[in-house]
Amino acid sequence: MVVAVRSQGELTPLERFDAEEARLDFKLFAQAAWPVIEPGTPLIWDMSDGKRVSWHLDVICDHLQAVFERRIKRLAITIAPGHAKSSFVSVLFPVWCWISDPYSRWLCASYSLDLAVRDNKNRRDLIESNCACIGHRQTWHSPLDR
Repeated sequence: MVVAVRSQGELTPLERFDAEEARLDFKLFAQAAWPVIEPGTPLIWDMSDGKRVSWHLDVICDHLQAVFERRIKRLAITIAPGHAKSSFVSVLFPVWCWISDPYSRWLCASYSLDLAVRDNKNRRDLIESNCACIGHRQTWHSPLDR
Protein backbone atom coordinates (compact mmCIF):
# COMPACT_ATOMS: atom_id res chain seq x y z
CA MET A 1 0.00 0.00 0.00
CA VAL A 2 1.30 3.42 -0.91
CA VAL A 3 0.98 5.94 1.89
CA ALA A 4 0.84 9.30 0.19
CA VAL A 5 -0.17 12.76 1.19
CA ARG A 6 -1.47 14.83 -1.70
CA SER A 7 -0.45 18.43 -2.00
CA GLN A 8 -3.25 19.45 -4.35
CA GLY A 9 -5.23 18.24 -7.31
CA GLU A 10 -6.53 14.87 -8.31
CA LEU A 11 -5.37 11.46 -7.17
CA THR A 12 -3.03 9.51 -9.39
CA PRO A 13 -4.38 6.19 -10.69
CA LEU A 14 -2.23 4.31 -8.13
CA GLU A 15 -3.52 6.48 -5.27
CA ARG A 16 -7.09 5.97 -6.52
CA PHE A 17 -6.56 2.20 -6.49
CA ASP A 18 -5.01 2.31 -3.00
CA ALA A 19 -7.81 4.54 -1.74
CA GLU A 20 -10.37 2.02 -3.00
CA GLU A 21 -8.48 -0.83 -1.28
CA ALA A 22 -8.39 1.20 1.95
CA ARG A 23 -12.12 1.93 1.64
CA LEU A 24 -12.82 -1.80 1.60
CA ASP A 25 -10.29 -2.92 4.22
CA PHE A 26 -10.14 -1.14 7.59
CA LYS A 27 -6.68 -2.54 8.37
CA LEU A 28 -5.20 -0.99 5.20
CA PHE A 29 -6.96 2.29 5.94
CA ALA A 30 -5.62 2.37 9.50
CA GLN A 31 -2.07 1.71 8.36
CA ALA A 32 -2.28 4.45 5.71
CA ALA A 33 -3.98 7.01 7.96
CA TRP A 34 -1.80 6.50 11.04
CA PRO A 35 0.89 9.05 10.01
CA VAL A 36 -1.81 11.73 9.79
CA ILE A 37 -3.18 11.25 13.31
CA GLU A 38 0.16 10.36 14.95
CA PRO A 39 2.90 12.12 12.97
CA GLY A 40 6.34 11.12 14.10
CA THR A 41 5.08 8.00 15.91
CA PRO A 42 5.70 4.86 13.86
CA LEU A 43 2.97 2.26 13.74
CA ILE A 44 4.88 -0.95 14.37
CA TRP A 45 2.71 -3.81 13.16
CA ASP A 46 5.34 -6.48 12.56
CA MET A 47 9.01 -6.76 13.48
CA SER A 48 11.63 -7.27 10.78
CA ASP A 49 12.02 -10.89 11.90
CA GLY A 50 8.32 -11.52 11.14
CA LYS A 51 7.27 -11.59 14.81
CA ARG A 52 3.74 -10.24 15.33
CA VAL A 53 4.19 -7.61 18.04
CA SER A 54 0.91 -5.85 17.37
CA TRP A 55 -1.39 -8.82 16.91
CA HIS A 56 -3.98 -6.96 18.94
CA LEU A 57 -4.26 -4.37 16.14
CA ASP A 58 -5.12 -7.16 13.68
CA VAL A 59 -7.82 -8.37 16.06
CA ILE A 60 -9.22 -4.86 16.63
CA CYS A 61 -9.29 -4.14 12.89
CA ASP A 62 -10.92 -7.47 12.03
CA HIS A 63 -13.60 -7.04 14.67
CA LEU A 64 -14.34 -3.40 13.79
CA GLN A 65 -14.67 -4.35 10.13
CA ALA A 66 -17.11 -7.08 11.18
CA VAL A 67 -19.12 -4.46 13.12
CA PHE A 68 -19.29 -2.27 10.00
CA GLU A 69 -20.36 -5.24 7.89
CA ARG A 70 -23.00 -6.06 10.54
CA ARG A 71 -21.54 -9.49 11.24
CA ILE A 72 -21.05 -8.41 14.88
CA LYS A 73 -23.79 -6.47 16.64
CA ARG A 74 -22.10 -5.76 19.97
CA LEU A 75 -18.41 -5.41 20.68
CA ALA A 76 -16.47 -4.63 23.84
CA ILE A 77 -12.72 -4.09 23.54
CA THR A 78 -10.88 -4.41 26.82
CA ILE A 79 -7.13 -4.00 26.60
CA ALA A 80 -4.70 -2.02 28.70
CA PRO A 81 -4.16 1.70 28.06
CA GLY A 82 -1.50 2.62 25.55
CA HIS A 83 -2.36 0.03 22.90
CA ALA A 84 -3.90 2.51 20.39
CA LYS A 85 -7.47 1.48 21.25
CA SER A 86 -8.81 5.06 21.24
CA SER A 87 -6.99 5.91 18.03
CA PHE A 88 -8.41 2.90 16.22
CA VAL A 89 -11.91 2.84 17.69
CA SER A 90 -12.71 6.53 18.21
CA VAL A 91 -10.68 8.16 15.43
CA LEU A 92 -9.86 5.84 12.53
CA PHE A 93 -12.96 3.65 12.55
CA PRO A 94 -15.60 6.44 12.37
CA VAL A 95 -13.70 8.17 9.55
CA TRP A 96 -13.36 4.90 7.65
CA CYS A 97 -17.09 4.28 8.04
CA TRP A 98 -17.92 7.81 6.86
CA ILE A 99 -16.03 7.17 3.61
CA SER A 100 -18.53 4.45 2.67
CA ASP A 101 -21.52 5.79 4.57
CA PRO A 102 -21.24 9.58 4.96
CA TYR A 103 -24.65 9.78 6.65
CA SER A 104 -23.76 7.47 9.52
CA ARG A 105 -23.84 9.08 12.95
CA TRP A 106 -21.31 8.62 15.70
CA LEU A 107 -21.08 9.46 19.36
CA CYS A 108 -17.58 9.10 20.74
CA ALA A 109 -17.02 9.77 24.41
CA SER A 110 -14.30 9.44 27.00
CA TYR A 111 -13.93 9.64 30.75
CA SER A 112 -11.67 12.66 30.16
CA LEU A 113 -12.54 15.87 28.34
CA ASP A 114 -8.92 16.14 27.18
CA LEU A 115 -9.07 12.72 25.48
CA ALA A 116 -12.45 13.47 23.89
CA VAL A 117 -11.11 16.74 22.47
CA ARG A 118 -7.90 15.03 21.29
CA ASP A 119 -9.81 12.30 19.45
CA ASN A 120 -12.23 14.80 17.91
CA LYS A 121 -9.32 16.91 16.69
CA ASN A 122 -7.61 13.84 15.24
CA ARG A 123 -10.79 12.85 13.38
CA ARG A 124 -11.10 16.34 11.95
CA ASP A 125 -7.40 16.46 11.02
CA LEU A 126 -7.72 13.14 9.18
CA ILE A 127 -10.84 14.23 7.31
CA GLU A 128 -9.24 17.53 6.31
CA SER A 129 -5.90 15.94 5.41
CA ASN A 130 -4.63 15.28 1.93
CA CYS A 131 -4.04 11.62 2.77
CA ALA A 132 -4.60 9.46 -0.28
CA CYS A 133 -6.35 6.90 1.96
CA ILE A 134 -9.31 9.29 2.12
CA GLY A 135 -9.51 9.05 -1.65
CA HIS A 136 -12.54 11.05 -2.67
CA ARG A 137 -12.15 13.96 -0.28
CA GLN A 138 -14.26 16.19 -2.52
CA THR A 139 -17.35 14.38 -1.18
CA TRP A 140 -16.74 15.69 2.35
CA HIS A 141 -18.84 18.67 3.25
CA SER A 142 -19.16 20.56 6.47
CA PRO A 143 -21.92 22.95 7.48
CA LEU A 144 -19.10 25.46 7.93
CA ASP A 145 -18.24 25.23 4.19
CA ARG A 146 -21.23 27.34 3.16
